[in-house]
Amino acid sequence: MMTTLILLVAYFVHFGNAGSLCPPKADMNPWFCINTPSSHQGTYTSVICNRPGCEKHLDRVDGVTDHLMLDRVVISDVNTSEPLMLPEEWLSVSRVRELEIRDTPLSRCFLCKNPLSGQGYYLKKLVVSSCSLNGYLCTNCPKLGKAVYRNDHYEKVYQVNGIDMIGLRGLKTLETLDLSFNKFEEVTNTSFPYGLINLKTLVLSHNIISEISTKTFTNFPALTTLDLSHNRLNLLKRDVFSVPDLTLKVLDVSWNRLSVLPEDTFSLMIGLREVNLANNLVQFLPLTTWNHALSAVNIIDVSGNFLICDCHIKWILTNLSSTTKLHGACSSPSKLADKLLKYAAGIAEC
Repeated sequence: MMTTLILLVAYFVHFGNAGSLCPPKADMNPWFCINTPSSHQGTYTSVICNRPGCEKHLDRVDGVTDHLMLDRVVISDVNTSEPLMLPEEWLSVSRVRELEIRDTPLSRCFLCKNPLSGQGYYLKKLVVSSCSLNGYLCTNCPKLGKAVYRNDHYEKVYQVNGIDMIGLRGLKTLETLDLSFNKFEEVTNTSFPYGLINLKTLVLSHNIISEISTKTFTNFPALTTLDLSHNRLNLLKRDVFSVPDLTLKVLDVSWNRLSVLPEDTFSLMIGLREVNLANNLVQFLPLTTWNHALSAVNIIDVSGNFLICDCHIKWILTNLSSTTKLHGACSSPSKLADKLLKYAAGIAEC
């Protein structure tokens, strides 16, 4: 609970109309509400549920009067015997700018009943982190039927095969989507619904993603930051992005299992400014791959890899801009071990 309060106090910079005044405590219990003065909008309204019994009273998020403007709604550390399902059209009578669900087990179909109804022009940030979601992301996921014995007979029960993201449909103002610290295995071009036209930041870090299919990220025309760190990627193909890609500025694929980058990895990625490849299994940095990125990228991080420094890294001296920050050191040969790449490029031999 203390962690939640600290996060709230640290986060009160937000533009827009003033948040609503908190309803009476009795109308919201076990939720609690905080109004904080804000220099930008007058009142910043946060509603938090991290107490026992929250899962049984999600409908009290806006009290009994409804029709509230809420800057931030937080569900955190809720322990349930069954994965939590968000109620049908849960937030339809109020408007929410940011929704965070953390450390709370969620159903694979937590978005299936359109709980974000009415938020299409309001919700800017959605965090679903450490919620015990596993499998693959999909939109309108197929349902699998199985026979369950109840009341002296068998009934056919249908379960969603995957984590259904259909409830994100129509969120035109969503700018940040954070799905970190779950156990997603695969992301495809049908993982997210169309219409997320203002999504700028997508965080898929700390999952177990090993597969990303063609055109997965082409549905996000405003995407500037993509965080795929701490996953199990062996390969990152160019065709998962738009061609050309004019908007992506930050690509983080650190802490994966990448050993080789295709030659066209950075081709026509015109807006790219920062690449983080730290702590992978990369051994070589061929100019044919990196030459596409050198004119625009400001930061390249390849630290924590097993880099072999021979004459093939000399392009770092001749082609890399003096203003580009290159982080990384050699692993081999032994005489160059731990030497910074820019230094090693000047003395490396074949």
